[in-house]
Amino acid sequence: MKADRVQLLFTTTKCIFLSILFSVAIVILPAVAAQEEALAPNQMNGFDYPLDNRPDPFYPFISKEKAIATIDTELVDINGEKLTGMQLFEPGQLTLVAVMSTANGKVAMAEDVTGKGYILQKNMLIGKRGQIIRIENGQVFIKETLETKSGKVSYNEIVMRLKKDEEKK
Repeated sequence: MKADRVQLLFTTTKCIFLSILFSVAIVILPAVAAQEEALAPNQMNGFDYPLDNRPDPFYPFISKEKAIATIDTELVDINGEKLTGMQLFEPGQLTLVAVMSTANGKVAMAEDVTGKGYILQKNMLIGKRGQIIRIENGQVFIKETLETKSGKVSYNEIVMRLKKDEEKK
């Protein structure tokens, strides 16, 4: 009979202990998880990207308004001459959109990042050192003249190509 009482007391104590343990787990574990989440809200699989004072990585870093505002019409060439017209754009800043045949030969159309269009013709100066040497079907050939400090002159040919419909997408 005494053994039954001891067994009953042990079982009762065990039940009370387990219920206290579960109560503590229900109250404390969510609080600990919330505290850990508050410490590292942007942490995912060991990677931490703090968002404070940082730009959105998916937002374009050049807006059309800023691109228009950054075109300086008072740029000066290495020789001290003012750059005008198409000399303000390097070939890489333009996208070739059309090549047409006219009575005076072929002409091309290009646009800048803002979507503004320009007409390109043979012998036109483009960029700081370039000149359009010929316009063919879907291509504009530009010859850049480069001069080193020692006076050695070298030439670089740049080809602007018309993008096909598959390449535009």
